[in-house]
Amino acid sequence: VLSFVNAQDLGPETTPLHEAAIRGSSVREAFEELEMPATDAVNMPDATGRTPLYRATFHGHYNAVQQLIDAGADVNDQDVTPLMVAALNDRVEIMQHLLSTDRRTNKTRCHINQQNKYGRTALHHAAQYSHFRAIQLLLEKGADTSARDSSGQTPLHQAIISKAKCIGSSMSIKGTLHLLLNAKHVNINAQHINRITLFIIAIIQNTSITVRWLKNIYKFGERTFREPDMFEDDKYSSEDSEKATSPSGAPDIGEEEPVSQN
Repeated sequence: VLSFVNAQDLGPETTPLHEAAIRGSSVREAFEELEMPATDAVNMPDATGRTPLYRATFHGHYNAVQQLIDAGADVNDQDVTPLMVAALNDRVEIMQHLLSTDRRTNKTRCHINQQNKYGRTALHHAAQYSHFRAIQLLLEKGADTSARDSSGQTPLHQAIISKAKCIGSSMSIKGTLHLLLNAKHVNINAQHINRITLFIIAIIQNTSITVRWLKNIYKFGERTFREPDMFEDDKYSSEDSEKATSPSGAPDIGEEEPVSQN
């Protein structure tokens, strides 16, 4: 999802530990090359503010992630946590480790509903790119489907917007919507900061299948729509589309901040 960064581009603060995390080489050997205590280096940010754990997570190096956590890396240290990065980049195996129980504390390693400065959780980021398996895991582990970001958007808002922008494969997008619409405690009446409901967003974005699902839920209640109809995607009626208008002055509901440019 995000662009690759070479170790030499990270500035003089880059340690052998950062380089090992980026390349997926031995973290244990990198610790031996350090000119500082390992306890200081394991959470040391590079010139861009990224820790070795962040880098290893971003590049999908499971073994490095595991070794860094075992060495004391803080999994909840940054505004954009490793779990958010893993969710955004569909690193499900790493997510499983981040969400596993630490035997030393008998607690889950990561705060699953931690929010970044924009109010977004790992579930928001997974929904943004329709990462089905990542969303499935987060829901199984108790991610909050009603969490709102600073714009009032829930993960379901993000999924509907992704459907409109065709972010991800067709099946993964529809699977994502199905997961979130069936999730426990999901609020289908959740409103955007400008009081726009999910139903109106779906019509404005011309996501016809979502409109049909929401209409069915409004009419019959949760989890009553038929499985065979879920993947039939046709045009929603122009009459219904004309009924939906975006409030004056409303921001682009699909606007997304750069979670990580490095």
